[in-house]
Amino acid sequence: MTKKIEKGDLVTVFVTVWDLRDHIVDQTGEEGVTLRAGAEDVFPRMDQALLKHKEGDRFDLVLEPEESFGDFDENLVHLVPVDKLGVENPKKGMRFSHIPGVPVDDGRGYIITDVGGGMAVLDGNHPYAGWTLRFEIQVMRVELVEEGDIAESDIFIPDFLKVANDSVKEEAEDRLEVDEARAKIAEQLDKVDEAKPQNAMGTGLFTSLVPKKED
Repeated sequence: MTKKIEKGDLVTVFVTVWDLRDHIVDQTGEEGVTLRAGAEDVFPRMDQALLKHKEGDRFDLVLEPEESFGDFDENLVHLVPVDKLGVENPKKGMRFSHIPGVPVDDGRGYIITDVGGGMAVLDGNHPYAGWTLRFEIQVMRVELVEEGDIAESDIFIPDFLKVANDSVKEEAEDRLEVDEARAKIAEQLDKVDEAKPQNAMGTGLFTSLVPKKED
């Protein structure tokens, strides 16, 4: 019997990321990515979705910006003199953990998106910020591991499978909790409706059979 994924299992997945126009925007290598189920290695909603599947399963997951990379924030785009960056010959694509005059923000990185006239444009948004994306996931392998057998350094998750920063992660977790609570309430209401006795004749029919009083 194929093993269902449980919290703590070592899971290898092959993931393809699509935009809303059905263009591939990112993809794992053929060997996939190995993560620990339920350990918050990936997006909270993806982490929970994996616990509902087993080895060999394929499933799609659509994530809104607030569940993945956050909304695009114009305030995270900064124009900085290149001589303030502390590097020679700065180029597009260079990443900085901090830029002058900007407070450190929960590990947020800044990427140079343009350089010219002695100035550099640094963007603190994730490249996919503001995007709704579809993740096509194939569960390649599920392994049961003992606690302590896997170290943090053994797990490498690409940026396109984890939330952009701590603030986005907190929002994604809150949204997941709300959705799960709503699902439980809906399930309970369905059970209550099923348990209610049904009037075989129906209210409308019963009313029509009651004789009217003569005036």
